[in-house]
Amino acid sequence: MSVSHKIWPVVLVNYNLQPWMFMKPENFMLSLLIPGPEGPGNNIDVYLQPLIEELKDLWNVGLETYDKFRNETFKLHAALTWTISDFPGNSMLSGWKTKGKFACPSCNHETESLYLKHSKKMCYMGGRRFLDVNDPLRRDKKSFNGKVELRTRPRPLTGFHVLDELSEFVISFGKKEKQKNKSDSPWKKKSIFFELPYWKHNKCRHNLDVMHIEKNVFDNVLGTLLDISGKSKDHPNARFDLLDTEVVPEGSIAEGYLIEECMNFCSRCVDGGNTRYDKTTCDMSANETEELDTTIFGNCGHPLGGKKQRNGRLFTLNTKLAAQAYRYALFNSDSQEVAQCIKEHEAFVNCQSRKSKWKRARNHGHDFPNWLKEKASQNGVSEQIFWLAKGPSPTAKRFKGYYANGYEFYTKSRDVRCKTQNSGVTLSALTSSFASSKDKNPVDGDVTYYGAILEIIELNYWSKFTLVLFHCEWYQVEKDEYGITCVNVNKYCSVDDPFVMPSQVHQVFYVADPIVDGLQYVMTKVPRDIFDYDIETA
Repeated sequence: MSVSHKIWPVVLVNYNLQPWMFMKPENFMLSLLIPGPEGPGNNIDVYLQPLIEELKDLWNVGLETYDKFRNETFKLHAALTWTISDFPGNSMLSGWKTKGKFACPSCNHETESLYLKHSKKMCYMGGRRFLDVNDPLRRDKKSFNGKVELRTRPRPLTGFHVLDELSEFVISFGKKEKQKNKSDSPWKKKSIFFELPYWKHNKCRHNLDVMHIEKNVFDNVLGTLLDISGKSKDHPNARFDLLDTEVVPEGSIAEGYLIEECMNFCSRCVDGGNTRYDKTTCDMSANETEELDTTIFGNCGHPLGGKKQRNGRLFTLNTKLAAQAYRYALFNSDSQEVAQCIKEHEAFVNCQSRKSKWKRARNHGHDFPNWLKEKASQNGVSEQIFWLAKGPSPTAKRFKGYYANGYEFYTKSRDVRCKTQNSGVTLSALTSSFASSKDKNPVDGDVTYYGAILEIIELNYWSKFTLVLFHCEWYQVEKDEYGITCVNVNKYCSVDDPFVMPSQVHQVFYVADPIVDGLQYVMTKVPRDIFDYDIETA
């Protein structure tokens, strides 16, 4: 229990178990305990020698193991996939120095470092290289070093590159370790793990424990923003370094620049970036954000249920649904600028292609999102178009119910458990109808669609604005012998266009035909009320 003594456990985790089992404490294998008043440093390889020998035997020879299910024995072989440690432990295990000008293992030799003469420490400003090539932060000169970041992310070192660099590296162990290599080398040893025959082939050899990183980063960030005594990184030397590096202009610190930036950061954390601050008065102004929300999509209504259900549940859209939702949102936005871009692309497709109108219409619908992304990557587009062209985040929300147009909509899966129906939807849309792919004279007219809601999802455009969509299945419309509208729930249409906005639909319910299987008659519903009383004020 002495604080002056440390114990370094080396624990093996069996990844050949179910994900919910391999991180249970009872499945951990404690292979080593390294004692000492200080960290083992390079000498950790001496302690790891017995473990490495056993790992080599497990790989080359294997271990006779009993299979209880088959009631037989077999040769069990095992491999070490990677190591997980905190940042100092990563240095000891990999041999890469995590201090100094090459401290980043991911950037390796391309680490962009700068020595702060007032704080007397190194800082690293090249993190923007890991962002998406179209990320606006790459072009943000003011918030960083006054430069646009155009470089691609650094190429990671492979095991073969590491072995080549360390082919003549000399290292000694013991209490008085003598470094016989160049002082500017980012390496301090050749890791003992390279004795494993497969280690040089591993692409991800050493991983960082996220818990330690999150704690240290957030402690420093929150300590600085909240000006916590002893934990804030805002001190006179840091401010002088800001001026030297030209991150902030001279005189800005005295004008409250850092206070304003802290307020902006806290605002983005609290409400997702929708609240903005005036540069001179630091007064909140939500008008600009409200305009950004309503001019792009005509959002209406609100989720149903208790507080937890109204908050929704996070999930990840699959690639196909994300592309379909993205395309539908573009062609159904209320932005005049987007409408102008649609006309521009349609004219471009018609001029570039001599194909039939059907193929040109198809190409226009499928190629427009990528065309808009390329256009937005260049200068000259508004902030709205830039974020809209980027597309929604893969992480979306899912709701069980939604109120819109005087109706309470629920999903089809919920209707199965109820005696009432609230998942049926209908809408009329102006559609170009082609007799075939060779049709040269399509007919434009209103087409009525009938379907059912499978999911109610909310797309998040990177905390700039959101859009609620109904993911539906659309049924083939038929007429019985008396001319009454019915649908065949066993036959689908518009499978590539399953989304619709809540503001565009009305509610219907279906009555099954007692004779024909799958045939259901459409019955319209009247909105329950003209004004929906707000749940929050009830």
